[in-house]
Amino acid sequence: MQPTNSTGLSCARLPYRSGWLLLCAMMLTMTISAPGYAADKRCRFMHLDEKEMQSHILHRVAIDSPLLGTISAHTTIPILACVDEKGLVISAKASGKANPMLQSLVEKAVAQWKFSPLMRNGKPVPFQGTILYKVDL
Repeated sequence: MQPTNSTGLSCARLPYRSGWLLLCAMMLTMTISAPGYAADKRCRFMHLDEKEMQSHILHRVAIDSPLLGTISAHTTIPILACVDEKGLVISAKASGKANPMLQSLVEKAVAQWKFSPLMRNGKPVPFQGTILYKVDL
């Protein structure tokens, strides 16, 4: 499959000496990392700040793993959570510089959380936001 940019132009057929290949690579990068778009396409919804996200949490699940005894950590991990109309987490992605194993455990825990639906015009709508998950092990 030929790589294409947002205009559908195939990058592989462009001559290198004209600089088009470099331009096409830049356009692909800009398309993928354009501001306002989350990695998960289902996540392009209403964005809530951290305080609003906290107010919608109905049920939390703590991190759990037999490996937790081997980790000593006192940190806060930012998690981008995407929540559907029913209040179920459809994706949870950690960011920051914490231990990758710890980030993975936190992502799995947040993925099981339940949120109250966000209502707009009398209808539930999906939303996303960052949650600051505090870890003290």
